[in-house]
Amino acid sequence: MVQVGNVLAGAVTEIAACAEDDEALVHAGEQLYPVLNTGFDAFAQAIDAIRGTQAQPGRQRVTLTAPMGLAARWLVPRLGEFATQHPEVDLRIHASDTVVDLHGGSADLAVRYGDTPVTGGGLITEHLFGDAYAPVCHPGLNVRSHDDLTRVPLIHSEWQRTLPQAIGWPMWARAAGIEHTLKTDTGIVLSDDGHAMSAAMAGQGVILANLPLVRDALEAGTLVQPFAAPVIQRYAFWAVAPSARLEDAAVRAVWDWLCACRENTARVHRSAQ
Repeated sequence: MVQVGNVLAGAVTEIAACAEDDEALVHAGEQLYPVLNTGFDAFAQAIDAIRGTQAQPGRQRVTLTAPMGLAARWLVPRLGEFATQHPEVDLRIHASDTVVDLHGGSADLAVRYGDTPVTGGGLITEHLFGDAYAPVCHPGLNVRSHDDLTRVPLIHSEWQRTLPQAIGWPMWARAAGIEHTLKTDTGIVLSDDGHAMSAAMAGQGVILANLPLVRDALEAGTLVQPFAAPVIQRYAFWAVAPSARLEDAAVRAVWDWLCACRENTARVHRSAQ
């Protein structure tokens, strides 16, 4: 701790020496920021690890990894329900579009998106629900016909770039028969689905959204689906876990909860169709 204090004191002294020289101050900041940023990030991770080993008696931590879009719009709104049903389980959501190795110890189970996952290595899978992509947008854009799509930006998300066949505007335009009139290579491009959806909800353009994940926004009227068809269906969300981990009561509770959420989602999706 003394060493940390000495390092910080030295950094403050050097910065103070540059205080009257703007250029020198900027240069010092540029040199110190990446080092300090990395150091404090590592420090925070170490604190989290220590806290993780000090879990309350009788409570179990379970880590569920899932794509960011699904985590934000499907899992998070349901976490209160899980906490009420299973107060003995601390459920941690690891939101990432990168597939996590479930044998590595960083996550107990996962929700994955794509074709049927490979089940080798002791992994088991359970189908949750399929996708259904269609254009949605803020009602203030007044999109009512295919022609209206030419006057508003198209919002693109790159999060599916690792899939064999990404679902995007070119695919939808072909299904709608307007691939020759709609310029699908222009618009707003965002790297992840969460920011893309935020842009759509702010009225920045039209997004090709996975309808089961935006059902609440559609029902609330914050987003509208201007066209009933076509709807692109290609992949699905899957629950995945090592079979050995499901012998743990807390992990099994999360697994069963996911399957119950699946039934509710499928029922709502069928009624909407």
